[in-house]
Amino acid sequence: MPKGEVEDVPCAGHGEDPATEAVGPVFVAADLIGWLGVSRQVIDERVRRRDLLALRTSDGSTVYPEWQFDVDGAVLPGVGAALRALSQGGMDDLTHLLWFAGENPELGGSSAAAWLTEKRDPGAVVRAAQHTAAGWRR
Repeated sequence: MPKGEVEDVPCAGHGEDPATEAVGPVFVAADLIGWLGVSRQVIDERVRRRDLLALRTSDGSTVYPEWQFDVDGAVLPGVGAALRALSQGGMDDLTHLLWFAGENPELGGSSAAAWLTEKRDPGAVVRAAQHTAAGWRR
């Protein structure tokens, strides 16, 4: 599997592979275009600006983890700032996803994704992302 890609996303959340488990339910671009009423270019621009997490699958598709959206389709507060902080660490998007999905001692053992979906302080996630990215740069 090429670096930064996720295998078997159609089975996300139902496999034995830790990356597949971490992805969980996902949207494809057509889902977001229909739900949000925006163009593919708008979605791509949000990904480019690191306002939205996207992953390339092993078959070349792009998927967007569901957890990062609220019920109205807005990206949860803190996702973009944490992504921008993590991107300073030089790692790929799959590593970023695994960071969001993994237990984080700076968040009391909660994952960043769970922390944000529970509408807890996004600043704590951003600070944890900054600390992690600094460690990756060493």
